[in-house]
Amino acid sequence: MTRCQWRETQVSTWIDLSGGFVAEQTWFSGSASVGGQACVEVMVAPDGIRVRDSKDTTRTCLRISAACWIHFRHAIADGKL
Repeated sequence: MTRCQWRETQVSTWIDLSGGFVAEQTWFSGSASVGGQACVEVMVAPDGIRVRDSKDTTRTCLRISAACWIHFRHAIADGKL
């Protein structure tokens, strides 16, 4: 399996309404994503990871804890997914 390299795709302002802070965050897409076909973008947030559809970035993103993201990445690397 080829290792994926992440590249910056967009810098945007992210507002956490529950915590009351505004921060500039960077979204990344994988090097395997070409031409916007079935791709996701990932952002590291203060409380975990955000994942969104790269074709429609206005839709709600999926919130994942850092621990779950690490487990997910290890499962892929180990060939379990």
